Amino acid sequence: MAQPNTVPISMHAPFLSNLNVQANVALVLEYQEYWFNGLAQQKALEQLTRLELGHKATSHHTKLTHAELFYAQLARASMLSDREIVIDRPFGFVPFESSVEFILSAMARLEITHERVRIIDLLAIKNRYKDEVCRIEEW
Repeated sequence: MAQPNTVPISMHAPFLSNLNVQANVALVLEYQEYWFNGLAQQKALEQLTRLELGHKATSHHTKLTHAELFYAQLARASMLSDREIVIDRPFGFVPFESSVEFILSAMARLEITHERVRIIDLLAIKNRYKDEVCRIEEW
């Protein structure tokens, strides 16, 4: 279970099934920060566009690839700028990736600082995290 000051990214922290991707990303601002729906939707679209997912904003999350779902969850987490982002086993989303670079690149596009991110993963795949800059903890 997520701590009060954290935002999880996990295969077990899914989007709401009755909302499209943009609405799911915007939801955290609407309910956690009390943003007006239109402003939250606009900010969500901006974040998705930074990750080259703007064209998928009105899609249902089941239409996303696993990598796109990871990026959409990262966009959602980035909306709450004062929260720590906890990424649970990111290679479960994208097992074909060979390094943590896909996370670092997306973080840069969303202007997420490394200090805000904690990654929890299996010790067996620590070679994918060589030269990492985020905090890596054993799952």
